[in-house]
Amino acid sequence: MAAYDAAALDYNSHRIDALAADNAKAVSYWALNAGLLRDKAKAAMDDWIANGYKNDYEEIAAYIAQVEGRDLVLLKQQYIDELEQAKLTGLASGSDYYYTALTPAHFADSSAGWTNFSFSSGDFARYSNSQFNASGWESGCGGRLLGNIRRKRRRQR
Repeated sequence: MAAYDAAALDYNSHRIDALAADNAKAVSYWALNAGLLRDKAKAAMDDWIANGYKNDYEEIAAYIAQVEGRDLVLLKQQYIDELEQAKLTGLASGSDYYYTALTPAHFADSSAGWTNFSFSSGDFARYSNSQFNASGWESGCGGRLLGNIRRKRRRQR
């Protein structure tokens, strides 16, 4: 497995260098050697399958997962693992964070339609000094399976 991971990382590293196109040498290296790098990764995978019992191990693990898959504790652990895998690390600070994206205010009830979005420097200037009052939010449980979240609207000037 370690040999395959090393070969796959080498393949991906050269591919990224070529895609970034910072220098002609990286692009030429990829153009000339991509097939060899791919063959190296495939050979490492084949060796892992033949000598490392990869398929046998995965078959046994799949059987165990099937038998134990009825336990919600395992499902919860899977969700925790997936959340940890989604964690990103900042380049400058080195600190961990989860991906977030801006959503326009009132996107769901916009008369222009929620699929249309634009942002200009005027919007930034308008909201750059705005404040958010967290006491205007509350959560509650409704009649649905997971409940719902509702917001008290307070006008702030």
